[in-house]
Amino acid sequence: MSVVRTLSTVAAVLSLSLAMGCDDALCEAGEPCRCAENDTCFFECSGDGCDMSCSQMNNCGMVCENDCSTECHDMNDCTTSCGDDCTVDCHNLQECGVICGPSCNYSCHDVDRCGVRAGSNSTIDCTNASSCIVECEGDCAVDCTSVDDCTVRCASGSPVSCSGNVRACGSCP
Repeated sequence: MSVVRTLSTVAAVLSLSLAMGCDDALCEAGEPCRCAENDTCFFECSGDGCDMSCSQMNNCGMVCENDCSTECHDMNDCTTSCGDDCTVDCHNLQECGVICGPSCNYSCHDVDRCGVRAGSNSTIDCTNASSCIVECEGDCAVDCTSVDDCTVRCASGSPVSCSGNVRACGSCP
């Protein structure tokens, strides 16, 4: 699965989510925002420091600014778009697509397909996945453990192999 296709999927799910959103579609920074046991949810959080999660549903889309924490689990598809210093945790899903800014911490485990476009100084951890497609817009470290297809693309140059299962854009961590 190409990064372009993954990111197109992110855009499509976010668009679908806008049309079929949850009742509580706008969250405030600092308050936990949860959606569970629906068909499709879309969350948007204004301000920094949002805490968002989705579980036990078909599709979920989350959009937030900086210093966000998002989690998706036990569902089909999840997409997240966030700014700087975000923490994104996806587990027990079919597909998880993320676009995040610098210093992103993305964890994708026990997921069929993981895809992320991350800003500089990001850390990507994919475990127990069929595929993990990563596009780094600057220096980043990608750890793929028990992943059938781990593809890392760097904005400039080719990824380097580091110790263990880590590949990096830029120098090894």
